[in-house]
Amino acid sequence: MAQAGDGGAAEEEEGGDAPANCQLRGAPRDMRGACMFVLVAAVLAVAVEGRAVDDSAGRRLAWVQKCDASLATPGAQTSYRYKLNAASPTNVCFKISVDGACADATANCCLGAEDPAPKLRQLIVTPPAGSTCAQKGANKKVKWTVGGKPKTANVGDGSIKVPLSKLPPTGGDVCVDFSGSTDAACNDINGLCGTDGCNLLVFTKRVKKQPNPPGEDKSCCVKLGELLV
Repeated sequence: MAQAGDGGAAEEEEGGDAPANCQLRGAPRDMRGACMFVLVAAVLAVAVEGRAVDDSAGRRLAWVQKCDASLATPGAQTSYRYKLNAASPTNVCFKISVDGACADATANCCLGAEDPAPKLRQLIVTPPAGSTCAQKGANKKVKWTVGGKPKTANVGDGSIKVPLSKLPPTGGDVCVDFSGSTDAACNDINGLCGTDGCNLLVFTKRVKKQPNPPGEDKSCCVKLGELLV
């Protein structure tokens, strides 16, 4: 499977359509203010609608998409998988991979050998209802590592978001270590995931399938499964 390159700066740059005569550089001060208002309004419209915007040269300027359980694609329909590598109550490691077989080769997140894997964005861990571990205070001394390097997780709204941007697009290892936690409600995997398991989602940047029909280059939001130990 090919790996996605860094790409041009315009690919991930946020912006929107502006009038043809709306040039900030060299424009009068009052014109600059009007142009900036138009650009900000365009970006907000993208965020609300969750769609891509092209500039006058046809470059992709922005893609805003959410990833949660209600929007996620089941892992079996994609190339994304996860597998436990090692597990103890206080230390759990698993591997995210992008080599699974899927029935519909045309699906956006089913990647063939010629399709570059999109860059990974986040792992979203959602504990079952009632878990107190997905709170900033309780999770403060829980350590996450991605590809062997420590990462700071964003805890809030009932989920834990772990940045994956430093992993290769084709995946790698993620570990969570509870051994330093002094909170009795969050000192092992059972405190986090209970007996029902945590819902694991992986969120990527935009897919660039070959060929890629217009409007089909969405990010992948995939339900990897339940984290049970």
